[in-house]
Amino acid sequence: MLVGIGFAGWPAPAVVTPVTEPILTAWQQGDSARAVQYFLAANWNRSPLFPSGMALDLTQKQFRELTGQVRQLRSQELLTQLELMRQLTSAVAAAGRAAVAGGDPGQARKTFAALRQCGLAMDAPERPRLVQVAGERMKKMAAMELAKIGN
Repeated sequence: MLVGIGFAGWPAPAVVTPVTEPILTAWQQGDSARAVQYFLAANWNRSPLFPSGMALDLTQKQFRELTGQVRQLRSQELLTQLELMRQLTSAVAAAGRAAVAGGDPGQARKTFAALRQCGLAMDAPERPRLVQVAGERMKKMAAMELAKIGN
């Protein structure tokens, strides 16, 4: 978080980096190891979750208010961004399974707990239903994996 100098010596408003920004940047640059590392270190309880302007950042209300071609374009963006998140979370889950296979259940628990926290953040009531469904799936998958290794 950055704080600058504002008007007449008052602190400028803090610039908050969205939780997923460094994760998605690393993932899109092809650095999956760094993306997974950032994912595990993320504070999924902090807002904003997604960069503003991303379709994933729209609220249910904002999405409902879209019309015509704009709604169609934003719907396609949303589906594309959900697929990106699916790929990313699959890589995170694979890292958790690799930790189990490597005899590190503590790391596996940390990994699946992070997936659960991300799922909870995406399943928030104000998010579009498609985003909520993705969050629900993530939570279920994390719960199943955690049950396999024991909480």
